[in-house]
Amino acid sequence: MTDISIKNKINSCKSINEVKSAIEFYFDDLGKDVDPAVLEFAAVRKSELANNERIRINGRSINYDIAAASMDNHLAWVLAEQLPPCHLQEFIEAYQAAHAKRFDKPFFVLLP
Repeated sequence: MTDISIKNKINSCKSINEVKSAIEFYFDDLGKDVDPAVLEFAAVRKSELANNERIRINGRSINYDIAAASMDNHLAWVLAEQLPPCHLQEFIEAYQAAHAKRFDKPFFVLLP
């Protein structure tokens, strides 16, 4: 697993615990050397999750976690593997395009 792969996995995490698990797997299970850049990236993602970062979908500002709950898990995981590390807004825009291509309909989020 490369640094880009672990950053993509971290970026696709939907909770702080998932970020912690990804880091533990990367450093402990794979025996990778501690990379300050990866740790910093993880810290930023944890902060985003803690602050319930908002993104824009179809002109509406919504919580990323709500959008993530509506995503196809497999498609989101594959996309996270393919994309370079990016901001959540960039990820959701790429996800919207991939979702439309795969399912032949736009991605939308049902708000609670």
